[in-house]
Amino acid sequence: MNLKATILVVLTTAGLIACSSSSNLDYFDSRVLPDLEVPPDLTQVDVDKSFELPTAISSGGDSTEASNKIPVLANVDSIRLEGYADFYWLSVDQPPENIYQLVKNFWSSEGFTLMLDEPVIGVMQTDWVYNKEGTGDPDASFLRRFFEQDELSASQDQFKTRIARDSETGASQIYISHRGTTYAHTLSTRANEDSAGNEWGFRASETELEVEMLSRLMIYLGLDQSALDEQLESIKLFAPQATLQVDYSENESYLLLNGEYTRNWNRTLHQLERLNFEVEKADMRSGLSGDGVMLVNTDIDVSVKVSSFFSLSSEVETVKKQIYLIFEEETDTITRISMETIDGDIDNSPEGVEFLTLLYGYLK
Repeated sequence: MNLKATILVVLTTAGLIACSSSSNLDYFDSRVLPDLEVPPDLTQVDVDKSFELPTAISSGGDSTEASNKIPVLANVDSIRLEGYADFYWLSVDQPPENIYQLVKNFWSSEGFTLMLDEPVIGVMQTDWVYNKEGTGDPDASFLRRFFEQDELSASQDQFKTRIARDSETGASQIYISHRGTTYAHTLSTRANEDSAGNEWGFRASETELEVEMLSRLMIYLGLDQSALDEQLESIKLFAPQATLQVDYSENESYLLLNGEYTRNWNRTLHQLERLNFEVEKADMRSGLSGDGVMLVNTDIDVSVKVSSFFSLSSEVETVKKQIYLIFEEETDTITRISMETIDGDIDNSPEGVEFLTLLYGYLK
């Protein structure tokens, strides 16, 4: 390289250095300032850069558990256990349409299947749950257990839930009634040859099971155990009063129940469900009088005369007796329950009096 070429390279390099050094170099003096202070009336927002997919999406959109999962009530303070003696229910400050699916999911979580599911009328009923039982004494000898008449026995339980709307507040009242059956196999011997066999029969309803299921439902809806225990302790246990009256001048038997009208109505309906009587009609306030009417189908056989169009004579036919229960609000604290025939007359039949006496035994 000659002298002229060397001088040209030196000048070009110096020019480039001069151009680069002429740029703004103030960023060398920059520094990190403290974060801006949040005003007192605002709160700092925690920013989470991670994004969590919903369960239904992350599992491919085919998650049965996610689709059936219903959130619990937002305000669990609105759940109250109310009742007395052998009659309890839940009061929830939500309309029945917001409660029904929650209660339905509750029975599913408890392992029950529903044989009746009627959201329009707010009624659901579980299938029978079979409980196998053996001899009462597990330490008994083989011969003793073999000859025990109740060695082969079992029981079944069923629960019916009714969700009613409070006519004044629009809130929900949840009633759970229990029905139970028992089964006993009697070994055949010469002494009991005629009565041996297998037989299912209804047993008395258990209030304890109803309260237990109501308590579990409260926990399912979001109430904590300590709050539930306080409510159970605060319930006043006193025996409700009912009297069986007879008006000899009218030849009429009727019941007088102490307490508020709506409570007496629901309690009577509750007992009929326990006793497995079919209530074909239930109108709490009907007609101009505002009296309540229940049409109950009983298992009592009665003979009625049926006239034929083609025959001048009447024929006798055996049918199941129907009883009309009439509810009258005599005062704010007394409800009268009387019986009428299908024609509106006083029902003073022996079968009717027997039914009313049976009902009194469970309401007194």
